[in-house]
Amino acid sequence: MKSSELIEALELAGIRVPVVVNGMTHDSFSVSETPAGQWEVFYSERGSKYDRKVFNSEHDACLYFFDSHGGVDAAISRLRALSKPDAM
Repeated sequence: MKSSELIEALELAGIRVPVVVNGMTHDSFSVSETPAGQWEVFYSERGSKYDRKVFNSEHDACLYFFDSHGGVDAAISRLRALSKPDAM
């Protein structure tokens, strides 16, 4: 998964979290490439990075972020809800 696909995957799964790709703002999650070519996932609050995890690939960083926010479970639940016939 690429970072450009992460936002769409979160939306499709119905997950609403403030996430910034390749940047950092106050009170948001970030998935960013480091100057060394690694990828980091962290929560930014008041200019500080919290719960920072570093990955060797964009794919691994995005999957970690998606999974750590309930991505797979949320997607399955949403698909199940959409596949139920309307009660009349």
